[in-house]
Amino acid sequence: RAGVKFWVLTGDKIETAVDIARSCNLFNSSTRLAYATEAISIDECLQKLERAKTDLEGCVDAGLVLDGKTCKFALDNEVCRKLIYKLGLACRTCVCCRLSPMQKKHLVDLFRQENTSIITLAIGDGANDVPMIEGAHIGVGIRGKEGMQAAQASDVAISQFRFLVPLMFCHGSRAYRRDRKSTRLN
Repeated sequence: RAGVKFWVLTGDKIETAVDIARSCNLFNSSTRLAYATEAISIDECLQKLERAKTDLEGCVDAGLVLDGKTCKFALDNEVCRKLIYKLGLACRTCVCCRLSPMQKKHLVDLFRQENTSIITLAIGDGANDVPMIEGAHIGVGIRGKEGMQAAQASDVAISQFRFLVPLMFCHGSRAYRRDRKSTRLN
């Protein structure tokens, strides 16, 4: 209802990441999924992204699954980058699997560059999430078993995921309004 689009950027296998998205209700039984995975060339990457766009056209509850191999080609090609951006806006949730830390950052950068009015928030719990956290407008680190690197690199650190909703919709909303008000006064 808040208009938040979810991107799950992970190093997990495709099946594991999709199962986690289902268990978190990011994908449900009515979600139409499109897969753009295992591309071995830029042409195949473009074909898979075009097919995903066609499969999800007109769908209200859409989900996209990408992998690191496909992203490797897509992030280097302007046409593919624009397709990923359009697919990201059309989908409620996108799951990107087998990503390197820099690919995570490049996906965040893609959205920041394509539309400067979009506010990106990255959440991570380990050292592999640091580039993504630093690349987003707002970085949230989760303290825990993965270490303290993400929490130290972030704008805000929390100890559990359950604190994320109040952080975004209460504190974040107030800070955003306060920030907009102060920029209008200056």
